Amino acid sequence: MTDRQRTVDDRLSGDKFWDECQRLIDRIEQLAKQTTGREHRPSGEASETSNRLYQRIASDLLTTIGAGAVRIRTCHSGVWINLANQGLALLHHTEDTAVTSDTSESVIASAPLADNDTLEIEVRFGDPLPLARRAPVEQLLTVLVDLAAPIELRNSVELLRSRLNQQSNRDRFIADLHRGNSLSETLAAIAAASAEAVSIDRVSLMRYREGRYQLSASSASHSVDRRADHVRSLQQLAKRCLSDSSRFAFAIGDGPPKNTSTADEVLRYIDEAGCREVHFETIIDPESKKTVAAVVLERFQYPLDAPEHLCDAWNPVRIPVASAVRAAIDRQASLLPSAIRHLISTDGRRTRIASAVAVLTLALLAWIPVQFAIPAEGKITAVNQSRIYSPAEAVVSDVLVSDGDAVTAGQPLVILRSPDLELRYQSLMAAMETAKAKLASLSARRGVTRDSQISADEQVLEAEIAGLDRQIAAINWQLEGLTLTSPIDGTVDQWDVTGMLASRPVSHGQYLVSVVSKTDGWNAELEIADQSIGYVLESQSRRPTPCSLKLRSSPTIVLHGQVDRVANVADMNMAGQSVVKVHVPIEIDADASMRQGATVVAKLHCGRRAAGFVYLRSLIQWYRQVSWF
Repeated sequence: MTDRQRTVDDRLSGDKFWDECQRLIDRIEQLAKQTTGREHRPSGEASETSNRLYQRIASDLLTTIGAGAVRIRTCHSGVWINLANQGLALLHHTEDTAVTSDTSESVIASAPLADNDTLEIEVRFGDPLPLARRAPVEQLLTVLVDLAAPIELRNSVELLRSRLNQQSNRDRFIADLHRGNSLSETLAAIAAASAEAVSIDRVSLMRYREGRYQLSASSASHSVDRRADHVRSLQQLAKRCLSDSSRFAFAIGDGPPKNTSTADEVLRYIDEAGCREVHFETIIDPESKKTVAAVVLERFQYPLDAPEHLCDAWNPVRIPVASAVRAAIDRQASLLPSAIRHLISTDGRRTRIASAVAVLTLALLAWIPVQFAIPAEGKITAVNQSRIYSPAEAVVSDVLVSDGDAVTAGQPLVILRSPDLELRYQSLMAAMETAKAKLASLSARRGVTRDSQISADEQVLEAEIAGLDRQIAAINWQLEGLTLTSPIDGTVDQWDVTGMLASRPVSHGQYLVSVVSKTDGWNAELEIADQSIGYVLESQSRRPTPCSLKLRSSPTIVLHGQVDRVANVADMNMAGQSVVKVHVPIEIDADASMRQGATVVAKLHCGRRAAGFVYLRSLIQWYRQVSWF
């Protein structure tokens, strides 16, 4: 028997061994509590924290009980997976079997896991183990495998949860690709879902028709304004880049494209859009082998964990996105033909009568003209109005009027006080008094003696006094300007003007109060939906478009006017809609009561159109828009 074996026998035979076993169990138990088991472990590999636990158990067993080799493994679905293997000089594994010396002996402890899986700890000794030593070793291994089993079971649960989450995310992604009732809604859902799935800054989808690309949806916006310069540049660039190939990619730092004209357009677009990488890719119909759409990917910054190129990031979703786009296009193309086929295939007397009535109704709608009006909303403004602003940094000293007061031109409204101007005025007046005193002293001395220096000093003081006079006059003009007067005859239009301004500091150019003239006429500033402004412009080209208006506060009163000005640009209103502003002078009686800023609803009468067009205009406009996609 060797010295090492004697030492081990002494350790295992007494109470010292049990103390060491208890300390080993305490250490492993503490480490097991620290092991959260939340790291997902791929099949056949232990998580990092669990692996440290298994390696610690194996190493402590080698030193505590003097084992020659320790192996910890688990059986999942009939396959053994090694989790820790130490003491390889005595224990080697080939698949599921251990090859050891003929005189070695092993002790095994195991614990069941879920679904007939097993966790096993095997300890092998170089020499046969006496019966008296086997019992304590078996008890120790049983405790350790019971401590390790919950960790391995929790790892299995987390692995299953990770796989279920991945499948759930993919199912949700596929469902998002097929949302929407119309083609534009579906393409917008596809762009948003794919951009989120692969973390690309902007994904745009284009419909290819009649040799050109038309932007249909973008992940960065719910609606697409095809008149925007950015959209037009992107459509033109897609046509140029995809004319000879199905894919085109460029990133800042790459070499320029081979085609010089394409390179210039790409660089110009990247500079305008502010992106760092752009990727174009066509979507092909597998049956006709023709291009039906295109995808544009844009990256504006490079995250640390992002793939090197957009093409690599797009690979996981390329096939499902292309399939969803083709399905959406096919679905939209099949809606109208299927309805026509169904109508033709039906038989029966009632069906034929209903079809005849429908055709007759459509014919009448297409032939009978009715009044065509465009709805609008807006507000009332006075023709003659004036807004009063603060001429300097000051403090409101007094407010002389209230809301609704009648005022005349030149009547004081608000009095301001500027401490800075007052201080400068006092300083100038003090300097003026000093200069005048010096001049009087010199004049008295000159009466006694004739000194050329005195005459020169008198001239300097006279020039200084003249300069001070000009400065004082300028300060007086500014101080007088702090009394703000009404520039027109009218009515004060500012709610609670005293409460808003009294004793408050104001900055230069700050709005203070308005005066409106209720006798010089009123205008209506209307907002018309951008998609309807074309009808107004067409009517305006023939003659001024008549307009009827109703105050929301007095809906029984109808006002009239004619459009005299249409804005040249479209704006976004408070609701986020694109609108065009129209100016309408209102015909109103002299005794009519109007309020500045009162809201109105209006109709712009654009002539007579076919009844079918008037009543089905929304449907016709919708079809005209979606027919591009």
